Amino acid sequence: MKYAVLSGNERFEIREGELKSNGCAVLQVTHVGVCGTDTSYWHEGERYRGVVIGHEYSGVVVAPGTNRAPQAGRPGGRVHPKRISGALRPL
Repeated sequence: MKYAVLSGNERFEIREGELKSNGCAVLQVTHVGVCGTDTSYWHEGERYRGVVIGHEYSGVVVAPGTNRAPQAGRPGGRVHPKRISGALRPL
């Protein structure tokens, strides 16, 4: 899996590593939004070195999670996460 990690002020690097879902649903991300928190982290990247930013996204369920009820979705379902609970909601 590829992901972007803050590596300095207004800098990030692409890394590749093993996907660890810990029982959560696996999504193929299709859209990502940038919020105020993300831009703060971007400008102050040195302070947040190693953080993977981006929490406003939606996607397609690749594998349903084992630690969530039906809201974890079915393969092929389009979902977005509910930020507070971490639960997935259908689009």
